[in-house]
Amino acid sequence: MGDVLGGVDGVYKLDVGGNACALGGAYKAVWALERAEGESFDELIGKRWKEEGAIQKVDDGFKDGVFQRYQPIVGAFEEMEKTILKVAHN
Repeated sequence: MGDVLGGVDGVYKLDVGGNACALGGAYKAVWALERAEGESFDELIGKRWKEEGAIQKVDDGFKDGVFQRYQPIVGAFEEMEKTILKVAHN
């Protein structure tokens, strides 16, 4: 998963217990509802993020060729996100 969706600076593991996926979804919901006009996800979460002692780099992230192979599927997720943001009026 990190090979496809990982950031160019690496793939990181966040030690938040068994609720990491739920926490990520909750952060996306907060961004959809509370962001300022034009505010990116990274900007909003960066204001609230406390990484000290909670993250560990587990991979290098983007690997040329892997993302390109899965790109058609990633496009479907992008469209889903756009639809959700449109419904949420963001």
